[in-house]
Amino acid sequence: MRRASQGRQIPWESTSLEEDFYFRPPSDKHPLTEDELDLRFAKDHEDWTTAQSVGTSEAVIKYLTDHPNGNFSELAQALLDKLLAGQ
Repeated sequence: MRRASQGRQIPWESTSLEEDFYFRPPSDKHPLTEDELDLRFAKDHEDWTTAQSVGTSEAVIKYLTDHPNGNFSELAQALLDKLLAGQ
């Protein structure tokens, strides 16, 4: 919706969940180890830093596509709004 309206309409969601929630978890779902969590965060941070450095809506959309629930997704959504509003 955000892309279709060029940033004029923004879907919004508010939650206090801090991890993935499933009504029926996948059968292969296992709790992540601290090392796996650290690697996931490092990749998330690296991709967000890259998106910020590039500074285009395409770069931010790529970040959000790759990390829809990433640690920086709210910041990315705010930056995307700003970039789209300026177009």
